[in-house]
Amino acid sequence: MRLLAAFDRYPDSVSLTLEPVATDSQKFDLYLTLHLQAQIQSLLGGEIKWGLKGGKLDFLLVNCHLTPNPLSSQELYINRINNYQWRLSFKSPQSIFTGALERINLGTVSVEEEPYHLTVQFSLTAADICITETSGLWKHDLSPNKHSILERKLAFFLMENQFDAFLSRISLGSSQAELDNVLVEPQPAASENLEKLQTQIEGIYAAVSDDFLELARLAELNPLKDFTGANLLAAELSGISLGMANLYQANLRGANLTDADLSEINGSHANFKGADLSGALLANADLSYADFYRSSLALANLIGSNLEGANLVEVNITQANFSGAKVKGAKFADNVGMTEELRENLRLRGAFCD
Repeated sequence: MRLLAAFDRYPDSVSLTLEPVATDSQKFDLYLTLHLQAQIQSLLGGEIKWGLKGGKLDFLLVNCHLTPNPLSSQELYINRINNYQWRLSFKSPQSIFTGALERINLGTVSVEEEPYHLTVQFSLTAADICITETSGLWKHDLSPNKHSILERKLAFFLMENQFDAFLSRISLGSSQAELDNVLVEPQPAASENLEKLQTQIEGIYAAVSDDFLELARLAELNPLKDFTGANLLAAELSGISLGMANLYQANLRGANLTDADLSEINGSHANFKGADLSGALLANADLSYADFYRSSLALANLIGSNLEGANLVEVNITQANFSGAKVKGAKFADNVGMTEELRENLRLRGAFCD
């Protein structure tokens, strides 16, 4: 197996390498190395700094097949949608991952016949893009709600104008294999798209209302779909209706979510540290591996929710309803409102209770 082609669209930000290691004449173990760095770029007379918190791998295999490695990585979560589409989420204490993910064992490639080739492609969704810094785009006397909306709008702008195609692609195969690759170099955003973005930024900044849903409407963002992985730090969301919203990996640290309707949300791996969810409706929500450290769930309705692997250390759970909730692997300790009866019940259902 040899290298047939490789292309990194933004090599200073993302580069991909594949290493095949032969186990016999017709089988190769496949190792991925991914290098990621934050990027600073000019936009509308100012600057933005962005990085990545995840991505997507697509596999194209001709006359060969891949048997995925079932073992998980210490550096990222891998969600295999199928053998040909994988979602990657980086395990990083920071908002973005920078550095190298080295020699991740993807699995074993088995050759069926000659000629053969495989292509691995790394691409993004808006949820994978994190804006970490901005300058010169707006004054920084913004409310947390406006700041959250504007950052998400910038992520979608980058997605639609820069990252709509793959970021990295690499192909390996036999010497006889022929590829049909048409590579398009990055192009600057169209002037009309830049003008529209400028108008929306100015409209959101000047808006009298700080209502999250109204601001999302001004930004042409869908509050149920477009805030996956979003930075909602200290957002004012009291009483909001976000039932069934996708908030996977969202940062809601310090947010006010009192009496919010969050029923059936995907809040898996979300950060709720220090958030106030008193009285919130979280029935049937996926909150697996979410971090609630030092938050308040007093009077919250968690009936039927999935809290597997969640961190509930030092959480106020006074009169919270955990009936039917999945709590295997959830961590409870130093909880205001914890009763001996509830502690024993949670332990019997697989939670860790100190």
